[in-house]
Amino acid sequence: MKTIFTFFISCLLFAGMIQAQPTPYRWTMTGGSDAADFGEGICTDDQGNAYVTGFVRGAASIFGTDHTPAGTTNYMFLAKLSPNKELLWYVTAEASGSTGASGFKTTYKNGYVYLLGDFRGDAVFHSTDLTTTPMASEYRANFIARYSDTGVLDWIRKFETSHTGGLVTTGSANNLVADSQGNVYFTTQFRTDINMAGTVLEPTTGGTNFYALVVKLDALGAYQWHWNSVNAGDDRGEAIGLAPNGNVVFVTRFNSAITI
Repeated sequence: MKTIFTFFISCLLFAGMIQAQPTPYRWTMTGGSDAADFGEGICTDDQGNAYVTGFVRGAASIFGTDHTPAGTTNYMFLAKLSPNKELLWYVTAEASGSTGASGFKTTYKNGYVYLLGDFRGDAVFHSTDLTTTPMASEYRANFIARYSDTGVLDWIRKFETSHTGGLVTTGSANNLVADSQGNVYFTTQFRTDINMAGTVLEPTTGGTNFYALVVKLDALGAYQWHWNSVNAGDDRGEAIGLAPNGNVVFVTRFNSAITI
């Protein structure tokens, strides 16, 4: 079995260790399948547990536990690992499109794990079914889901565009954070328009360029507000964070020129 994604924790045994000494190695957990596999995102909670996401294809060992999917496309996994090298739980989601489903980023806040990823075609998350509206299996949509720290899906929201290429994004073009009230803030890119869980957002200028996008959802996953770039070339949101005073800070990559 090919090993392709790896999780590890290292810590200092003594706070007074000098900088030149090597960091003591603790342990490693691995998993994978004999097909395409990626570990994409990781975060930790205040107990030191880690939440890892990505995707695998075919029968796989997810950190020591065997899993056989129903389909043949990539499928998303989200796993919780303890500080003592234990797999506490994992969940998966499958989609019928050519690239299936994947997880990009995770963040933890107040007992919930927030997951950002994408899918093509029809997707199944626990008992929740999602369908991309146009273009069937080759159309890509993104999703944000909230899971409890016991692995139960609380809610999931999809966002998609009417552009013929769908949301052509990768994990590096998406990021998310959550605040103490459970509001979610994320970055991505879009063109033409984007339907954010029923709310249609349109760029402030026309054209076919990619626009950087920052969105706020409330604790139930409902749209609150957004900002998008005004540009002369392709832009995309890269990273996002929350300042102690509640301000949202983010990084945007832009091409040629940008107006903020």
